[in-house]
This record gives sequence, structure tokens and C-alpha cells, in this order.
Amino acid sequence: MYKIDREEGGVRRLALDVVGAGRHLLRAELARPWEVEPRRSVTFVLLVTTPNE
Repeated sequence: MYKIDREEGGVRRLALDVVGAGRHLLRAELARPWEVEPRRSVTFVLLVTTPNE
């Protein structure tokens, strides 16, 4: 599940639930609804490990 909130100043926050450990590639594209192609994109890697018990 993910959630995107818009805050003042055009800042966006993304919250997501990761249910398994591993390497996850996340990519976001910035486009207005009427644009065919995104104006900008960002890609980053999220590395999730299991907590030590």
C-alpha cells in the first residue's frame, strides 16, 4: 500500500508499506494530467533488512 500527500510549497510525501526484506527499486514520474510524457523522474533504491531478534 502507498499513500501520496501534498503539502504546501509543492512538496510531496510518499508513504508505503514494505512487507518483505530485500532490495526495492522505486521510480516516480512528475507529469500533469494533460501531459503525455513526464517532465521529470526520480529513481532510488530502498534496501530493507529484517530486525535483529
